[in-house]
Amino acid sequence: MITAGDEEKRIVLAGTAAIREVLFGSDPDAAERLLLTLDWYLDPYYKNQLSYEDEIFTLLEELVTASQHDGILDSALQLLGDYANYEYPILREHFDQIKDSAKPDVLYLLNSP
Repeated sequence: MITAGDEEKRIVLAGTAAIREVLFGSDPDAAERLLLTLDWYLDPYYKNQLSYEDEIFTLLEELVTASQHDGILDSALQLLGDYANYEYPILREHFDQIKDSAKPDVLYLLNSP
């Protein structure tokens, strides 16, 4: 079970460079903990909106095109599907780079109204 805490909140509040370092780092568990924490910041219910949300969505798109880890892919796609309201330009442009097992979920996002 993945749980997140104060360290992950500190990373999110440190900005997109710190977030990128963990998401694209060598520790998939750390990336999953951070993705769990991002849900708390991106969900409007909690009123924790960040001024760099659009940059986070860009990072999530990049992560989906680069990751081969199912847990990371599932979490990133969930965040994009639940909270991003735009055309997913990176997913569209780099669709061929996405892990085959994630492509149906990405296609669903790309074709959602």
